[in-house]
Amino acid sequence: MNQADRKEFDLIHEKIDNISHTVNEMKVDADAQHMMLRTDIKFIKENMFDPHTGLWAESNTYGICLIRDIQRKLKKFLYFY
Repeated sequence: MNQADRKEFDLIHEKIDNISHTVNEMKVDADAQHMMLRTDIKFIKENMFDPHTGLWAESNTYGICLIRDIQRKLKKFLYFY
């Protein structure tokens, strides 16, 4: 191996190191983005679909009130006829 081959080998080795470093940085960034996505999905899940406190509970409560109101009106209607 002569001096020119050695320089070329070192250059290729340096480029490979840079690429592997870039890939590792991309993995770290992707992991951070995935954690943010998990947090957002967890927030949505807890606030929309929790049957006791979330949006689902509010719509369910409204639905029950609406059904009870219809039942009350129907009983009044049937009572008079």
